[in-house]
Amino acid sequence: MEISNKKRTGLLFLTMMLLCFQIQSKAQEDSTYKEIPVGVILNMGSWVGKTIHSCIIIALSEFYKVNGHYQTRLLLQNRDTQGETLHALHSAQITLSRLLMLSCLPAFELLEKKKVQAIIGSDSTAEAKFLAVLGDEARIPILSLSPTPSSHNHPYFLQIAQDETIQFKGIAAMAESFGWKNLVIICENTGNGREMATLIVNGLVEKGISVTYTSLFSTSAGDELVQEELQKLSSMQTKVFVMHTSPSVASHLLLNAKELGMME
Repeated sequence: MEISNKKRTGLLFLTMMLLCFQIQSKAQEDSTYKEIPVGVILNMGSWVGKTIHSCIIIALSEFYKVNGHYQTRLLLQNRDTQGETLHALHSAQITLSRLLMLSCLPAFELLEKKKVQAIIGSDSTAEAKFLAVLGDEARIPILSLSPTPSSHNHPYFLQIAQDETIQFKGIAAMAESFGWKNLVIICENTGNGREMATLIVNGLVEKGISVTYTSLFSTSAGDELVQEELQKLSSMQTKVFVMHTSPSVASHLLLNAKELGMME
């Protein structure tokens, strides 16, 4: 269940407005605009990255339209990850040091060369965890777009996306209302996917609902492997499935399920 563009725009607008208010007091004595560099780390080639970047631009434009008297201006320093961290997370051979480098290299560059005063980014849970530590070390705000909270022990880490874990209570409540006693969970076989699967299971167990099987699909799995796993699911007595995956993986699974006659 993804956050709507309208909600993302609202959250980003509010966050940028608060950031503008925070830094305004630093430049009251200046007669000209004082530029405050803010880093933006996104996968600009993805639909989500493009949407978030557009929302940030719109939020800034609207804010300064209303508050033209402000003597500060946020200067965005964009860094395109080109999906490198995401691809690394899906690789079985990725090392911790390699993942750390991919996650934090753009942030280090922004801190050292551009002297940014805040960083917006980390739309994946894994990236968020690394940047949370970096924010503490550099003592600058990390405005996270990750849907799962990681800010309890990191005072400079601010989650500005809606908490994705709320939806799992809704899933559990829906299952309870329909009287479903046994379910199968389908998620992606990634760090974030496994974490989501655990959260879904916990929410269902709290309602007294049993999870008979958790199926983790590789994002790179071909049709043969997908159909093999789907046939395994089809042979089970449990016929209620809860799927939590990216749109691309969901589409791949559903097309194969239809081909096997599981959607009739």
